[in-house]
Amino acid sequence: MISKTLPTATKVRIWTDAGSSQFKNRFVFSSICKLQDSYSIAIEWNFFATSHGKDHNDALGGNVKRMAHRQAMPRHLVITDAGTFSKAVEMVASDSVSVTVMSQADIDRRCSDLGLEELWSSVSVMPGVFNTHCVHVANDQVFCRYYTDGDIFRVHSLSLSVKSPRKSKKARRSSSRVTRVAR
Repeated sequence: MISKTLPTATKVRIWTDAGSSQFKNRFVFSSICKLQDSYSIAIEWNFFATSHGKDHNDALGGNVKRMAHRQAMPRHLVITDAGTFSKAVEMVASDSVSVTVMSQADIDRRCSDLGLEELWSSVSVMPGVFNTHCVHVANDQVFCRYYTDGDIFRVHSLSLSVKSPRKSKKARRSSSRVTRVAR
């Protein structure tokens, strides 16, 4: 999607809320490595603190929901799933707003193409990820900053070799260290 809409982009900065169960976990963090390699683009993922970060992204999301709601109210369209939501938005949206729907088959195919199942079965536990506010991956290492511009971060090594999924949690502990950047 990024290569089609922004073909000259070299870095993507993702800003999300601090959804620990959705975004702050070893599986998402390890996936960044595969995405960077596959699309030749640097990815940095930033997390707003809880109850902070209301920004233009929240306004855009609210506007898109309102567009769909306007189509549902007069019964022009009954919204039952992501496909009908997307169709409702397309009926009133300008060229600057686009909703992309991915089927489960699309998601499964992309996961398979990236080899995520193999990666996820081998990735180690990453202690301290819930306190992370900024993540980037380089040289098979996940750098978790406690503050977006902070100089203290935890480094987790990604083991890309396949490990037995039957190994205990203790056997799959991360090799990580806390580091301070000299300013």
